[in-house]
Amino acid sequence: MNPENNASSFYTPWDTLIDCMMLKHGHPNASKLLCNISTFLGTYMAYIFPLIGLFDFISNCIVTTIFLRYLNQYNRQFIYLGVLAISDISIDIAIGWLRWFPTFGLPYASLGKVYYFISLTSSLSCKLYMFCQSIACTFRGNIFMLMALDRLLLIYKPLAFKRHPNCIILLTIMTVFTITVIMSVPVIIFCDLTPMANLRICWYSKYTSVLIVYQVLFSNTCLIQLSLVTLIDSMFLVKLLKWSRRHRQVTDTNKSEIQNISPTVTMLFIHILTFLCALPCGISYLMSATLQITQHEIAEEFLHFILLFINIGWTLIFLQSSMNIIVYCIRIEKFRQILLKPLLACRNKSSGNSMTPTNNAYR
Repeated sequence: MNPENNASSFYTPWDTLIDCMMLKHGHPNASKLLCNISTFLGTYMAYIFPLIGLFDFISNCIVTTIFLRYLNQYNRQFIYLGVLAISDISIDIAIGWLRWFPTFGLPYASLGKVYYFISLTSSLSCKLYMFCQSIACTFRGNIFMLMALDRLLLIYKPLAFKRHPNCIILLTIMTVFTITVIMSVPVIIFCDLTPMANLRICWYSKYTSVLIVYQVLFSNTCLIQLSLVTLIDSMFLVKLLKWSRRHRQVTDTNKSEIQNISPTVTMLFIHILTFLCALPCGISYLMSATLQITQHEIAEEFLHFILLFINIGWTLIFLQSSMNIIVYCIRIEKFRQILLKPLLACRNKSSGNSMTPTNNAYR
């Protein structure tokens, strides 16, 4: 692509290069601070993100396969975790590989020669990209909500909600996805290539203030959903603490509670970690939204800082998502057995041992 064709666009191939070029040539408006921020952003997106993004993609593919193919008959929470991994994969691709990397990473690594701005190619691509991004992000938050509500019912009504056929689980997931699509409809309706400071940007053309707040809270990092999930998890913790103080004879209901303590602790840890990793990106979005709504003049250095924190915030989310496989391996025995089975089989094969002991371990 030719950089001149994008001179009127909000993003250019020189975004991570121009500040240091101006400083090098002694331009009167050059800023060493902006040069340092641009260099860090370009280096981060060109050389660090690909490692995190690739690991996130591979690890979630493994998680999806194990939960949906091998563990789907044990627990419906495992099915939800598999669907959650699919949503993480879609976010990694949509935001990491299709937007941030070709917008900042490739131009920096190629000195502005290779780049791609997926949301600025046409009005249709802007609408479709923002719609798909909204679906991916919102669906992730809604799956977290579904898992939390499911465990809430399981804790307080274990006998009534202990078992559900797979068709009911599939119907529930499809319902959540339909709600997600409906929640994302305003994005595709009101998003378009919009002029901002004489530059084209893929943004809201109407009801900007309302839609910005809506997107920040319910989509992107899903602060509302994650906050509610954290609240529900706190209710789980209170319930477990009360249960641990009981000294009466164990009944069938309490046996069910015992079986759900470990998954609840695992989900509590994952949800708190997800919420904490989403905060930097969410706060950055809220700051930028607040400044745009109040129409305050923003210093260029501050804009660069916000952009930097948004990018780092998303990478933090990708990193947390990729680390879920380690949490599952430590906390879920069946997951660990299936994940490590090929490694144990290779070790036994290389040492000349029989495969029979290994097979017996997973029965």
